[in-house]
Amino acid sequence: MQFSKQSKRFRTIHFEGGVSLFDLKANGVGYSDDAGNLSDELKAAADKYADAVKDGTIKVPATMDEFEAFEAPAL
Repeated sequence: MQFSKQSKRFRTIHFEGGVSLFDLKANGVGYSDDAGNLSDELKAAADKYADAVKDGTIKVPATMDEFEAFEAPAL
């Protein structure tokens, strides 16, 4: 996974500076259901919205003004 590569890079003694994004595209964020509390329907909806963010269908707000004006589309 991308996250593992990034994580290893931070743990090594030969750290290289730069920008690292831990976003949806890099599998840096997501949800966990280790306890089994999420329904299949909820996981499917979360995955659908995550895919829409990844493919650019949904643009994540980058400023407070964008956030305040943001309305998540129905998918």
